[in-house]
This record gives sequence, structure tokens and C-alpha cells, in this order.
Amino acid sequence: MDLLKTCAVVFFSVCCTLHFANASTEPNYMGEL
Repeated sequence: MDLLKTCAVVFFSVCCTLHFANASTEPNYMGEL
């Protein structure tokens, strides 16, 4: 369970980072995922 939780947290963090990093240049970035 720890590994699964860690993977979920890492995935969520990466998604948030990409979203905020591309928010100004690609407002529809999350919609393409």
C-alpha cells in the first residue's frame, strides 16, 4: 500500500507541476490529458 500511495502522490505532484508550469502558455493543457 505504501508503494501505491507513493506512486499516486508522485503522479499527482507531477500533474500539478505540469499544469502550473504550462498554465500561462497552454490554458487547455489539462483538457488534453
